[in-house]
Amino acid sequence: MLDNHKGSFSKRSGDFFLYSKQFKNGDSYTGQWKDDKPDGDGKYVWEMGSWYEGTWQCGKQHGVGKYVWPSGATYQGEWRAGSIHGVGTMTSPTPRLEPNPSYANPLGLSLSFGGPGTRNQHLVYSTGTISRYQGSWVADKRHGLGKQIYAKGDIYEGLWKQDLQDGPGRYMFTSGDEYDGEWREGLMSGQGTFVWSGGERYDGHWKVSR
Repeated sequence: MLDNHKGSFSKRSGDFFLYSKQFKNGDSYTGQWKDDKPDGDGKYVWEMGSWYEGTWQCGKQHGVGKYVWPSGATYQGEWRAGSIHGVGTMTSPTPRLEPNPSYANPLGLSLSFGGPGTRNQHLVYSTGTISRYQGSWVADKRHGLGKQIYAKGDIYEGLWKQDLQDGPGRYMFTSGDEYDGEWREGLMSGQGTFVWSGGERYDGHWKVSR
C-alpha cells in the first residue's frame, strides 16, 4: 500500500512513526502513523481546501480535533470513528446538504472527506450569513443539549434529537417574540408559552402541523 504514496518516516516510539507525505492528487498528511494508517496526532489537508487537525485512531478522526472547510466554516470538538460525536462547536455560513461527489482516497481509508452529514452527503455553504451551534453531537447530528444561533439572528437553546429541536427548549426571535416549551421533530408541540413582543401571551398546548 505504501508503495503508491511513499513519504518521509522517522521513528518515534514503539510501533508509531511520524509521517509526512504529499500525495499525487494534491492531498497531504503530517503526523503519527501506525499500521499503514494515521493514528495519534496528525493533520490531513485535502486538495479541495478542507483540512483536519487533531487526533486519529485507525485512520479515522477520533478524539478531539478541528475541521475547516474551504468556505471558512469550522468545527472544533470531539470525534468518534470518523464522525462528529460528543461536545463541539460549529460556526458556518448557512449550510445545505447535497450528494457527495466521487472522491479518490489515496490512502484507501474511511476518512470523513465530506465532514458533517452522512457518508453519502456533504455540506455546501452560501455566503454572507453565519450560524453557530455549540453543544452535543451524535453521529454528525445535533443531538442532546445545545444552543443554535441562526444566521438571521434567532436563537434556540434546548434539547435536540437527530438534528431537530425535540424536547424542552426556548426560541428567541429577532422580532422580540419568544417561545418557551415543548418541541417535537423541529416544531413547537406540547405544553408551551409564547410571548409576543407587544406583550400578548399564550399559555397552553401546541399541536404539530406540517
